[in-house]
Amino acid sequence: MALRDFVKSGGTPPATVATVATVEGEAGRSVAEVATVAGVSGQDRSEERRQRVLALFAESPGRRYAVVNDDGDPAYPGCVVLGVGILQDDGGITTCDIVTPAERYDGCALLDLIDRHAQGSA
Repeated sequence: MALRDFVKSGGTPPATVATVATVEGEAGRSVAEVATVAGVSGQDRSEERRQRVLALFAESPGRRYAVVNDDGDPAYPGCVVLGVGILQDDGGITTCDIVTPAERYDGCALLDLIDRHAQGSA
């Protein structure tokens, strides 16, 4: 299921393991499990990322997606936390945090992925 479709569904995250995290001490835990932690701890930084994402939408009202990165969150050492926002068809904005190991993060690949999947969704 695409992220956009999942967000629109308003459902709970699927239990299916997508890929195994490679963060030291996190071996065997799925990326979904590791990313879920962002909703439980680190709330101050999470809200800060959310506000930065919302500010990007306010600056560019025609924007469909907004992503900010945070590689200094003390709750996730050695990780990059992405604050992601998606403009819904009804004008609402859905936001979330995605945690990924810093050594696996590739900002250019992320931009390419968003560009490919945003085609035709504007």
